[in-house]
Amino acid sequence: MTLPKFLTFYQSLDSKQVFHFRKFVLSYIGPETEAYGVLEVLSSRNDWQERYPGNEEMAKYCLASGHQKTYLNYLSMLYDIAQEWMALDQLRKEPYEQDLLVQRWLNGKGLHQQAEQVRAKVLRNLDQEEGSDYNLARYRSEVHFEYLFCNNPDMNDYREEDYRDMLRSFDAYFCGKATMMMCEVVSFSKYFHVDMSKELRHMEEKMQVIEKNKMVDLCKFMYKLMIKPEVKLWYKISDAILRGQLAEGSIMHSVLTRYIFKSGTNLWSLGKLKEVERIVDIVQYALSTKIYQTEGKLSPPSFHNLINTLCQVMEEKELFGFIKKWVPQVDDRFQDAAGKIAKAQVYFYKGKYQLIKNHTNVTEMSPNQRYLVQGLDIIAAFEGRHNDLQYYKRIVNNFANYLKYNRDRISAEALQKYRNLFRLLRDIDQKPGQLNMDDYNPVFYRKYCLKCIQNKNGGL
Repeated sequence: MTLPKFLTFYQSLDSKQVFHFRKFVLSYIGPETEAYGVLEVLSSRNDWQERYPGNEEMAKYCLASGHQKTYLNYLSMLYDIAQEWMALDQLRKEPYEQDLLVQRWLNGKGLHQQAEQVRAKVLRNLDQEEGSDYNLARYRSEVHFEYLFCNNPDMNDYREEDYRDMLRSFDAYFCGKATMMMCEVVSFSKYFHVDMSKELRHMEEKMQVIEKNKMVDLCKFMYKLMIKPEVKLWYKISDAILRGQLAEGSIMHSVLTRYIFKSGTNLWSLGKLKEVERIVDIVQYALSTKIYQTEGKLSPPSFHNLINTLCQVMEEKELFGFIKKWVPQVDDRFQDAAGKIAKAQVYFYKGKYQLIKNHTNVTEMSPNQRYLVQGLDIIAAFEGRHNDLQYYKRIVNNFANYLKYNRDRISAEALQKYRNLFRLLRDIDQKPGQLNMDDYNPVFYRKYCLKCIQNKNGGL
């Protein structure tokens, strides 16, 4: 069954976050309350995270009365508290946001001198920032805005430069964020075949009047690259990124680096980009600057998605070196599994299917790794079915059971893709006549599936 929202939130926390969250909850409810008792039970036992017994059973564990409705009411109350904690936790990670709120609060109380001290500190810190980012431009504009619109009756030293800086910074912020949105719209439009040219033209017209600077130019180059991939432009943008022109750790830094990696592999697949080394440099740079990390760790999905992409442009030996170098960034709980499963991915893409099962027999896996292993195992068994039919039947049975018992844990899209993979492999052996790929969309491992259908259809 689907987990209640609070439990989904709570199981996502690491031990340090659990400690801080429980401490925060105590500012709302006492340690002797039943509601906090529910939190205590959830913290002291982990079996519910492995296999949730259902709300009725959990109510019996957590409450003396065992009432399911009371249990769910407490979870709802805890989730309300959790949402405030999430916002404050996010705010702590963005110091300039805190400064702006403090400045606004001080001005609201009429403490304008203290508010001005905050503004001066923010401007000093912004001057010392390395690299460009639209959010840094926004903070600069906002801190002037809070100052110039604070209704301070004693202020008579307004400076022309403050007004100019507020406008220029807002200009850069608008351009930076607008271009990122436009790039995403272009990507969306191409992938889903949706016409959003009217909206894009509207934004392009607005961009014509923006004052130019390095960040604005880089954003416009990125948008141009998204519309029409060009190798020279790709090198120009990747050079700027590798030189550190963007502020490390910013959203813009993360998104544009991901875009340049994605567009690089696209240019390579089109045969326009010959130098694979630069694509690898971008990935290494992204990992070294922690672009793919969440809460200080590389998530298994991010790691395995990178391996999937790199398998198409790197040789086997290079891939194993890459895995060894970067697997220590993966969440400690799933690090061992990440290293082994990544090698299984390499063997899959290099067509060495018989070696896959030697690297998928792992116990401690994330949900993503578990369903990734299911797919790799069934393909490996399918490829070796003529040599070991019993093993193939056992893996097919395991795969079917996995989908059956985990349908609430896997996204609807992933479930559909795996079901179609299951049907396709079954039909290759059991369905007479030719197969059509359109009957199995969407599906995981599409390129592999196309090859299987071509073989089934006599190479057509």
